[in-house]
Amino acid sequence: MIQVIHIIQHPTKLGSYNTTGVTWDVTLSNDGTKAYVADFENGLVIVDISNPAHPRKLSSFNTPGAVKSITLSSDGSKAYLADWDHGLVIVDISNPAHPIKIGSYDTGTALNIALSSDGTKAYIADWENSLVILDISNSYNPTKLGSYHTSGWSQYITLSSDGTKAYIADDTNGLVIVDISNPAHPTKLGSYNTTGSAKDITLSSDGKKAYIADWKNGLVIVDISDPYNPTKHNSYDTTGKSYGVTLSSDGTKAYIADGKNGLVIIGGIK
Repeated sequence: MIQVIHIIQHPTKLGSYNTTGVTWDVTLSNDGTKAYVADFENGLVIVDISNPAHPRKLSSFNTPGAVKSITLSSDGSKAYLADWDHGLVIVDISNPAHPIKIGSYDTGTALNIALSSDGTKAYIADWENSLVILDISNSYNPTKLGSYHTSGWSQYITLSSDGTKAYIADDTNGLVIVDISNPAHPTKLGSYNTTGSAKDITLSSDGKKAYIADWKNGLVIVDISDPYNPTKHNSYDTTGKSYGVTLSSDGTKAYIADGKNGLVIIGGIK
């Protein structure tokens, strides 16, 4: 299910579309007219949201696994799917009405994907296989560059703005920071045990703080200005089970996907 919500002071529902599957992730096209939905065993679903009051399905693509998350290429022509027990699946979406699979790589159990700024490498948060780094310069034939095994269960990954560090939400192991400046030999820099189960992570615009959706522990904010010694900055108990987090453009508000508690908006987080 995809729902469109208007957020000012009082969020209101604008429209919805039933994808028929179990929606795990959604990302938008650069022009904001299309939603790409990770619909688990239902695969990839592409929805026209140009009229948010009346979203309509454009197409879908049934992957061999179950899609957990979606990352788009910078030009919006390709979708990189974390396809659970089938690893990475790359789909050509240049014609959103007719998506076509062009490549894949079985990493193990892919949950989330981050791309390098030049689009030539994919960094996979891979559950029991932790961090897997792939060369995707040839979309038809991805190859493995390197990997790093954390002591937890990697859920989500995001990169520093300069692409030299990976920040991993490592479930009960909390936050793990990995040096990826040499993708063939990634090494651990530091870590912070959030005490909950780190599910998602986003960084402040200056890259000095990490905002972590920490399951039953709510939102945990970690100071990462020293990647070798991350420290807790603040936290907020959302009362639900925090699974996802994103920030407002000015970095003053956090939007939390809080399980059965729905959407939680937290202000004054700087």
